[in-house]
Amino acid sequence: CRNAIHIKAADNAEWHKVHTLSEVLQLLSNVGSQKYRLVGGNTAHGIYRMPYDIAVFIDVSSVTELRDHSIGNSIILGGNITITEWMAILLEASDRTSGFNYCRLVRDHLNRIATVPVRNIGTIAGNLMIKHNHNEFYSDVFLLLETIGATITISDTTGALQTVSPQDFLTVDMDKKVITLITMPQLAPDRFRLRSYKMTDRAQNAITYMNAGFLLEMTQGSGTVISSRIVYGGVNPTFIHATSIENYINGKNLFDNETIQSVIDLIDSDFAFDDSLPNSSADFRRRLAKGLFYKMVLNLTPSPLVQPRHLSGSSLIARPLSSGQQNYESTPALYPLTQPIMKIEALVQCSGEAEYVNDIYLHDGLWATFVLANDALRTIESIDASQALAVKGVKAFYSAKDIPGVNSFVSQKGPLLPSYLEPEEVFCSGKVLFHGQPVGMIVAEEMSQAVHAADLVNIQYASTSTVKDEGTFASLYRYFKGDSIDKKDKVLPTLADVLKEDRKFTEHRFQTPIVIKVATQQGVGQADNNIKGFLFCGPQYHFHMETQQTIAVPVENGMDLYPSSQWMDFINMGVAQVLGVNNNALNIRVRRVGGAFGAKISRCGQIAAAAAVACYHLHRPIRMVLPMITNMRSMGKRTPAFSEYDVDFTNEGLIQRLHCDVTHDSGCSTNEAMDFFSSLFTSNAYVTLTWTIVFHHVVTEAPSNTWMRAPGSTEVIANAETVMEHIAWALQKDPVEVRLANIAPVNPIRKIFADFLVSCEYYKRLEEVNQFNSVNRWRKRGIAISLMQFPQLFVNAFETLVAIYHGDGSVVISLGGIEMGQGVHTKCTQIAASILGVPIEMVKIKTPNNVVSANTFVSAGNMSTDALGTTVKVCCEILNVRLAPFRALGTWEDAVQAAYLANIELVATHQFTPEQIPPYIIYGVSCAEIEIDVLTGDFQLRRVDIVEDIGQSISPRVDVGQVEGAFMIGIGYWLHEKLVYNRETGELLTNRAWNYKPPGAKDIPVDFRVTLLQTISASAGVLGAKACSEPATSMAIVVVFALRKALESARQDTGASDIFITLNSSTTKEDILILAGTADDQFVL
Repeated sequence: CRNAIHIKAADNAEWHKVHTLSEVLQLLSNVGSQKYRLVGGNTAHGIYRMPYDIAVFIDVSSVTELRDHSIGNSIILGGNITITEWMAILLEASDRTSGFNYCRLVRDHLNRIATVPVRNIGTIAGNLMIKHNHNEFYSDVFLLLETIGATITISDTTGALQTVSPQDFLTVDMDKKVITLITMPQLAPDRFRLRSYKMTDRAQNAITYMNAGFLLEMTQGSGTVISSRIVYGGVNPTFIHATSIENYINGKNLFDNETIQSVIDLIDSDFAFDDSLPNSSADFRRRLAKGLFYKMVLNLTPSPLVQPRHLSGSSLIARPLSSGQQNYESTPALYPLTQPIMKIEALVQCSGEAEYVNDIYLHDGLWATFVLANDALRTIESIDASQALAVKGVKAFYSAKDIPGVNSFVSQKGPLLPSYLEPEEVFCSGKVLFHGQPVGMIVAEEMSQAVHAADLVNIQYASTSTVKDEGTFASLYRYFKGDSIDKKDKVLPTLADVLKEDRKFTEHRFQTPIVIKVATQQGVGQADNNIKGFLFCGPQYHFHMETQQTIAVPVENGMDLYPSSQWMDFINMGVAQVLGVNNNALNIRVRRVGGAFGAKISRCGQIAAAAAVACYHLHRPIRMVLPMITNMRSMGKRTPAFSEYDVDFTNEGLIQRLHCDVTHDSGCSTNEAMDFFSSLFTSNAYVTLTWTIVFHHVVTEAPSNTWMRAPGSTEVIANAETVMEHIAWALQKDPVEVRLANIAPVNPIRKIFADFLVSCEYYKRLEEVNQFNSVNRWRKRGIAISLMQFPQLFVNAFETLVAIYHGDGSVVISLGGIEMGQGVHTKCTQIAASILGVPIEMVKIKTPNNVVSANTFVSAGNMSTDALGTTVKVCCEILNVRLAPFRALGTWEDAVQAAYLANIELVATHQFTPEQIPPYIIYGVSCAEIEIDVLTGDFQLRRVDIVEDIGQSISPRVDVGQVEGAFMIGIGYWLHEKLVYNRETGELLTNRAWNYKPPGAKDIPVDFRVTLLQTISASAGVLGAKACSEPATSMAIVVVFALRKALESARQDTGASDIFITLNSSTTKEDILILAGTADDQFVL
């Protein structure tokens, strides 16, 4: 059907789908003063959120005139052609006519924009309109079109056409106008040279640091520039052409060092770089602008004119075809144990059939979201929600005064470990502890209404006044009471901010130090050397695909809760406390969690409690799903840590004395302190009789920080390994030697380490890396080794029920733990099938609930698979004993039916307790090889090898996936993910997927090799297996060590000072480029 479609929504918004340009223009002429939006792919919403009050939507995706194209003397493109379609047209044009040879370069640049799904729907005109409305947007489409001298044709509602350059287009009033055509010219290949670049914080689908286009008309056979078009994005929002460079190089020989140096000077003098957060620094982008120009020159200059070592700078790092190895053993005689099967939920997850919280159907349900405070350290005086309540569809606003029970989602009746000693408010009732703290919630018929209304709530704060000095005790009293205390009330959102301040103004933030390890003996050798250093491990966001969310439904016996949670008992205790009801009034079910990584241990309790409060008052189902921005602003992150070390050691690298202070950033609450977990890992694999380690904790104006995959271990293992690297640097030794000097002769990791050095070809590759670095100035490689000793222990109880149905002998399991991707359902199914002797298909895992699994501990810390696997094993063994008298009667089904008829109980339960599995150790070694582009800071992980000791793997494919995933989270932590705050207000500025970038598919190591070391050991978990979900995160620090080696080579070439380069988390491309230390006078042929 080609008829226009008109839909009028209940909220008076209109949707029009049309097929001709005349229909579009007619609608625009009738729209009057109403806000409207032309909709193609709507990909702009991922960058700039759509205004709430748009009244008219016009779907132009099927308008014929806007989707046509032609290739003749020029390429004419309809404005609504998608980026993917444009790329195909460019290839076609380049094959037809030599004047369009440059189109392949344009196509290659476009291939780096976003991802395939985005390019499939995003349009040329749509991208240009983003740039038009937001000049600060670094549009690659705009840059390419402006560089090649394309034109844009615009139609108004009368059909009058206007053709302009892309630069002039930015100043055109586009109200009620449509981009109809884009025209690309021919460029004679013997005269014109086109080069373009796009530098991003990860390989794909990332915000652009800087892009640049260079179109040079040159005399054939020489380096003389006749004319030029040089366009940069990322200098400042209004900068487009590098006019001074264009004017200077016209008539000059580009292949001349004097020309190059003069352009470098012009970038310094004429480029006014802005410096606004969360953008990368002006210093970085200035260096990048120079590097991209120099790279272009190297690329165009005939190779005989370029020093051989400099040729490596002429191109970008290209990713070759990925490969990988997954090495493990499997024993068919033990199947289904050790059988490498697909994860049981894999197909339903990939097909979208798996049910998560937000998939649950609600009849007559309402949506809820938080209202956040934006003024840290001020005290709330009143809250006016009248404007929010006036929004159509909004049903209620609730704040602290509406909580029927206790305003804290944290119960002090939990286990001893982890301890929750401080209450944490559901809604702030007085002093705002951090920017983004929830002060209330809006409930509405639709999520969009709730989100919009939440921004309309007006929070009034008590006035602040300067208070005279009244002594430490009185000042601290005033601080916690909520009054102003002068300099001590300065907003300090991060640990780095606290450490920069004068300690006398921050003393009240520090908790009592805890001595974790005390040196018990003096060093036995001569301490000839000393180093001092530090390592900063910053925060990291739990980038789960499913944000924090809960459904609350009123029922006859209380309330049903469906939280996205790792810990049902925590939800049960906290919500009951908030509502002022008994624990048995809550019915909690968690089918699965769509990513957690530790954020849904306790932080989910706040969302569950808020949803329950709304459900309690309105007696209607409540669906509370936090938008990602709210999730990032209001929820705690990985607990940051700052380590300072002072080490004496022998000439062989043996440590004689080590003192280390580790300061953890608790956020606004000291709950979930890292003391216990971090203390387990401070030694790593080393002899520590001469080590003293002291832990400190600091309170900051940030959400209460929390556990994240491999909490504590990631930070302190990184510190121990950094000390070894620093010692090796000081002694000019291979870090392998230093590590071996500090490992006890009887430690099993020595053999694992020695075997790994052979299997990963470390010494051969080290020689190759050194050879590569000696002949390449602008590309550098580094290779490094790291090791890990990861103690695993168990705390608290887990409940499980296993039942057999007499009708057909099928088995059901209700686990006292949560499936969140770690494969606990798969492994428990394999264990049950093996012990009962039935096919895997006969076993099903049912949704966990707080009845069968009452009082069960949290699924976290590597514990759930071992603990729950043990409970399943014991339950099945109990059932086997009960069925033994009937097994001789025939089939499994016959035996089960006979037992049923004999009134034999076919249900077994078991509670796991920690003494059932003694603590054991997981060993691991990793090797990483990296390559960096010294001119841009870009990098590529060429190869990563990991060996992890996992005992006798129950499900090897699942274990390999866990090792790979854990390591990738570590790569993101060390090389990609950076949280940026406004230092004045404490606002988190990198607060959504647009500006916070974990690694993507093309950031995975090109060659990724994982070996499961499957040894039979008495010291292991269930059925001889070892946990594997977290340890590999602690080994990812190796990528930083490899990077340091590459940077050392770069700095040696540049003549920079020889220092031990401190690389914190996260060390991004910005840091790499700046640390490389290239001087301007080194940009020569």
